[in-house]
Amino acid sequence: MPAPRFHPFFRLLIAALGAIVVMAVVAGVIGVIITFAAMLGGQDAAQQITRFFMENAPLSTSLSYPPVLLWLWFCRRYFDRRALVSLGLRAKGFTGQFAGGILCGFLACAFTFGVLWLSGNVRVEGWSLALQSGGWNNAVNAMLGWALVMLCVGFMEEILFRGYALHNLHAWLGAPLAIGIQATVFALIHLGNLAQMDRSTPGAVFATWLAMPNIFLI
Repeated sequence: MPAPRFHPFFRLLIAALGAIVVMAVVAGVIGVIITFAAMLGGQDAAQQITRFFMENAPLSTSLSYPPVLLWLWFCRRYFDRRALVSLGLRAKGFTGQFAGGILCGFLACAFTFGVLWLSGNVRVEGWSLALQSGGWNNAVNAMLGWALVMLCVGFMEEILFRGYALHNLHAWLGAPLAIGIQATVFALIHLGNLAQMDRSTPGAVFATWLAMPNIFLI
């Protein structure tokens, strides 16, 4: 097996900078789309498209995932001298592990929601807006669509942090520091949730900060 190119630190730096550039390019393309919408349909059309991207941040972010994944493949292939599947993408046992992961995630969320609901911290006040506006087909399509988007979000987070970053940090600093550093960075990037929350909700900002240690430990 050929030796990797460069020190692990420089491989991480190149991969990170490249991923940032790719995401910036995608954001630029979205900006161009909004500009053309303004030129062709006026400010109202541009505002509608802007509102769509802002209200559907995970969907907007997922547009950058294919080119970022291609960039990671390039980095893994030509800098690490390894295959991308070596980051944990083996096909053997995939079906059982995937189903088990989905089930565990569902049960964890359901348990948390159930505790909040039974303790009076969550109220269910009616059917979803998707169901009210478009019926069951619209509600199911919305649910499946967002499930697919969040699956893509989870996949990219894992391939970036528990994949490329963890492998190169491990080669550089060893397992304990590698796990700690990637977990710290992973928690800190979720501070971006502060910019997306409704700050008028009592305790929302405090709850987001309180989530940081939990994200780190997970």
